[in-house]
Formats: sequence, C-alpha cells, structure tokens
Amino acid sequence: MEPNKTSSGKISQIEENQDDLSAIEKLIEKAAQNLHNKDIRVEIQENDKISEALTDFIEPYIEDEYDEDLEMVLDLATFAWNLSFFSKKVAQKEIECMFQDADTDPEGREELKQIIGQMVARKKRRFSKYKRLIIDYELREDDDGFYLSVISTSTK
Repeated sequence: MEPNKTSSGKISQIEENQDDLSAIEKLIEKAAQNLHNKDIRVEIQENDKISEALTDFIEPYIEDEYDEDLEMVLDLATFAWNLSFFSKKVAQKEIECMFQDADTDPEGREELKQIIGQMVARKKRRFSKYKRLIIDYELREDDDGFYLSVISTSTK
C-alpha cells in the first residue's frame, strides 16, 4: 500500500500496516518495557486512527516522503501532541526540562521551542477531537513507502 502524495510531494498519509502484526507486537513490547513492564490492555482502533492523525499533523513540517529528519519530526510532534493536554505552565516546564541537558546552541533551542509551540497550537486547533496521549510509535519503510504504527492511551 503506497502512501498518497499531495501535489507538493509531501506525505499525506502513512498508514498503519494491519498485516504486519509482528511490528505492532514489538511496539507493544517496547511500550511495556518503557512503562516498567506494567500490564497493558491492548485495543486496536479501527476508527480515528492516531497514526493517520499524526501523519496529517506532521505534514507541514516535512519536506517530502524521504525526509531524513522524519523521525526527529515525529519525536517533536509526539512530544507536542502530548503537551497539548496539559496546562501552559506545565507544558513550559516540560519544554524546559527537555532542553536542560540538550546539546543545542541557544538559537537552535529557541527555534525548537517555537516549533514545539506551533505544534501544540496546531494540535489544539486542528486535532482537538483526538483525546489520546501517544505512548510510542514505530516508523517502518519498505518498497511501498513508509508506515507508522502508534500506541496511544485515553486521557479520559
């Protein structure tokens, strides 16, 4: 299944490959380890896929489907996505914590903070119907394109 492309050549959809259960199982196992091996209830959602929403969410931040920085964009996007559920004060504190040990020059740090702020605003404005935190994701590439699997949890 090949991702749809817009006229600008950007990815308009990276779909979760439902046939690749081993990748999903690996992602679930990784998430369990990150959550200190707590029991996790798994439910595969067929509607309102976070993987599709996240793909749409990052589109303005990627150059084309072969963007080498795609994983970095996804890392920033999932961070911003999750920050959107918290108060501005808590979000600012989390952003500061993120940069505390970062090896980034002051200009680069300010630019990243601005991008994260834009992403948080974009999530609240255009993707507010999605009420799930992103726990982890896996980006895979094969001959047909890129595929994104996402593990999320409810904020309710």
